[in-house]
Amino acid sequence: GLQDASRLSFESRGGIVDDGLGYNPEVSEFSVEASILADTVQGYVNDHGADKVGVLYVGFGEVLLFMQAASDYEVLGDVRWFGSDANTKESKLVEDSIGLGFVTDTSYTTVQVASGKNDLSQYVDSSLNESIGRIPSTYASSAYDMMWLMGLTIEREQSTDVAVLTAAIPEVAEEYVGALGSSRLNDAGDLAQTNYDVWDIRDGSWTLAGTYFSATDTIALEGTMMKDGLTGEVEVGSILPLTGRLSKHGEENWVASVLATVDFNKYLADKGATWTLSATVEDSQTSPTVALEKLQTLHAKNIKIVLGPETSSNLQNMKGYADSNGILLFSCCSTSPLLAISGDTIFRMAPDDTNQGTALSKIFTEAGIEAVVPVWREDAWGVGLIGSIRDSFAARGGTVADGLGYNPEATDFSAETSLLAEIVQEYVDEYGPDKVAVMYIGFGEGLLFMQSASGQEILHDVRWFGTD
Repeated sequence: GLQDASRLSFESRGGIVDDGLGYNPEVSEFSVEASILADTVQGYVNDHGADKVGVLYVGFGEVLLFMQAASDYEVLGDVRWFGSDANTKESKLVEDSIGLGFVTDTSYTTVQVASGKNDLSQYVDSSLNESIGRIPSTYASSAYDMMWLMGLTIEREQSTDVAVLTAAIPEVAEEYVGALGSSRLNDAGDLAQTNYDVWDIRDGSWTLAGTYFSATDTIALEGTMMKDGLTGEVEVGSILPLTGRLSKHGEENWVASVLATVDFNKYLADKGATWTLSATVEDSQTSPTVALEKLQTLHAKNIKIVLGPETSSNLQNMKGYADSNGILLFSCCSTSPLLAISGDTIFRMAPDDTNQGTALSKIFTEAGIEAVVPVWREDAWGVGLIGSIRDSFAARGGTVADGLGYNPEATDFSAETSLLAEIVQEYVDEYGPDKVAVMYIGFGEGLLFMQSASGQEILHDVRWFGTD
């Protein structure tokens, strides 16, 4: 996924991508991983110098735990760190003293799908800030647009037939401009192309540093026809992680979906429509097993239009059942390239991670990183994302270490961070800490991982990067 795309893109630019370090997405102690990472990074730092080595971290909320473990390794603090969209604007990284020190030392830089930067995106942000007390990630705009796009498709077709909607969604998306901007989908049903905002942490706060423009491969720094017949209430289901390691995103996206439903019904009322849109939510608990159970629950209620799930691992586990039962799935946030399949009834309001891998690999190159040590959740999202990064960064001439995958259900990451430190040390020895970076790919367990990593001195010496 992201790892492969980043590797391919970075190597095409002349960069080197190490094989990296994948970690168990379920662990919460990353001392082993941090140790391996430090050894790996040290090797690259020895070869290239610390200013030429970056760490690409591809993970979720466990990013803080990983960085805390990494903070124990001097070499990991000497190189730049990069991350993906999953860790962008992660509040725990700036609220924790160890995390803040580490991301500051490593000039931690992440990317996130750019919003449309229009009145609607500002409206969604301000409305959610009022509701939940924080500015949401860009995926809240995806969730908002997703509800509108589904509603507009149902309205145009005056039907809830999955086959009809599957054929119509790409046409409606071609015309709809929402909080994300263009909603045009590719043949796989994913957002066709997007730019990425580049974020870093300055003076203890997340700051928009620039934007990566995919059409030009450049980074700029800051500065319908109606049909008749549908009546009554049309109910769509939603499966989101209201609890578990992605509960923060689940809350944001459900509030955004409710907001979109209210606004869309106002739109219908103004048009004198004879139907309304309603949404019911089921909690996936950030678990692929539970997500499938919730899909079956909705299906038993004769709901065959489902918005969600949040993660690629959940979507992957639900796909077979959805395909067999003619259920339409529309995910706001799944990005694994493994699920970019033409002709199915799955749509995603996010580009697949080959795009993010390309953006990250470009950031590595611009940051002077020559070797990236990845750490990822061993699930569909983590594996796909790290694969994208590997391909893209390798294509730019970068090196991506084998890295370290971890069990998504784990809560102790001492073994992983220790192993990571060893890997990073190897690359730091070869390239120097300024040329090596850790790429952490995880969810809410990122804090546990970084807390564990903080015990590894070498993991402090290189830069860390993460996802949104």
